[in-house]
This record gives sequence, structure tokens and C-alpha cells, in this order.
Amino acid sequence: MFRTELERAGDLDLRQLVEKRGERPGGGWRDAGPGDGESAVIRELERQTLVAQKKAADLDRDLAGKRSYVVGKRLDLYKAYLSSEKKGS
Repeated sequence: MFRTELERAGDLDLRQLVEKRGERPGGGWRDAGPGDGESAVIRELERQTLVAQKKAADLDRDLAGKRSYVVGKRLDLYKAYLSSEKKGS
């Protein structure tokens, strides 16, 4: 299965987030406080990552619906073909 640019961008954001958290003392998983600029950057990266993941999921859902529609039309066409074959025999 192919990966979309949006998924790759989301992975990049996630890697950046992990790197930023890793740079923090003590593992970086706790918030240093409201005035900490690094925490604001981390929170923004978290937000951007989640937004990108949601967009990717929405696009996947949309694509799945379109694929289902196309397959349904192919099935209808195949059934019509079989029906015409029976009539022609």
C-alpha cells in the first residue's frame, strides 16, 4: 500500500516531537510550566501531529468510499454483461 504525502508529513512531525521531548531533562514528558517556550513548541508539534493524523484518516475514509463506489459500479457492469450473455445464448 502506498503512503500519502500527508502521512509522511505526520511521521516527520511525530519524529520532531519525539526529538524535542528527548532534549528535555528527565525524559521531557512533563510540562515545565506555562512560561516555558520549549513546552509551547512541543504542544504545537503535538497539535499539528494530531491535526495531520485526522486529515489523513479523513482522506483515507473518503478514498475508501470512492473505491467502494467504483467497485460497486464494476460489479453492476459485470452482472449486466452476464445477463446479456444469457439472453444472447
